[in-house]
Amino acid sequence: MKLIVYISVLLFLLAPAASADLRWGAAPSMHDPRMGYAAVAHEGRIYVFGGMRGARREMTTSAEVFIPRRGGWREIEPLPAPLYQSTAVSYGRNILIIGGLTSNGNFNNRIYLYNPENDTFLVAGRMSEPYLYGHGAARVGRRILILGGAAGDRRFEGRGRWFSPDSSRWTVADTLNNPRANFGLLERDDVVWAIGGFNLGGPLNSFEVLRGRGWVNLQPMPTARGGLGAAFLGDLLIVAGGRTRMHDRQVTNLVEAYSARDNEWSERELPGMTTPRMDFALIELNDTLYAIGGRGQRMMTVLNSVEILYDDASDVADYG
Repeated sequence: MKLIVYISVLLFLLAPAASADLRWGAAPSMHDPRMGYAAVAHEGRIYVFGGMRGARREMTTSAEVFIPRRGGWREIEPLPAPLYQSTAVSYGRNILIIGGLTSNGNFNNRIYLYNPENDTFLVAGRMSEPYLYGHGAARVGRRILILGGAAGDRRFEGRGRWFSPDSSRWTVADTLNNPRANFGLLERDDVVWAIGGFNLGGPLNSFEVLRGRGWVNLQPMPTARGGLGAAFLGDLLIVAGGRTRMHDRQVTNLVEAYSARDNEWSERELPGMTTPRMDFALIELNDTLYAIGGRGQRMMTVLNSVEILYDDASDVADYG
């Protein structure tokens, strides 16, 4: 009998994170509706920069910061120029905003450095090839990996570049097996994951990992999608939202999870987002995922709403 109890307790302790009771809840809304913006968690806060806003989909310079337990979102210094589908990376005490499209439809070749302490921007460098929007960017040690994206003329990129902010030096990175734009790019423990996105064939279920040299294909995502949000919550890589068909205006609220520990997609059904959304960011902060703004179910709808995915045992009141 004691052996049975011991085994039961051991199995409970070793149960995968996917067994946690996850649910979605409301969080404070942004001041401005926006889609295709840059977002990053930095020193316990969430920052968003640019994107398109409003029914007329005007590119914006607007930027905001979310401060947990202090009443939600606050407007900060606007970007030096409107940007759409750029990326943001936390680097030291600062944030880098990379690539994207400008309001006149040109590619942005500047890398902006935002200093949260004095709320200012400066130009930290220039893109080695200013063709990127809908690309991915991730910090790995003291370098930034920038890859994928769209290059105009319906051309999707798989090439990558390393950028060293300390020296402003660019070097060639490994090329993705599958070119893509509007995908998820994540770093954890110096391992980089690329998931989903669009290419000429439509939404992708392709899932690749970079450990050292060369991208390796992993078990495909159950649902092909682009314009998705992706983030780690514990050992689970959570993928949410996006569009599942290239020429369909259907936007999904579907959520799926990959176990980095077990190297497989969870068969357990996860709760869908309250609001279907695409072209948004999914950001982890304090063991909670924030799904922020984006494009809504109706394609002309741009959202400022925010919802959070959290463990049911957590005190959700702390996150707003």
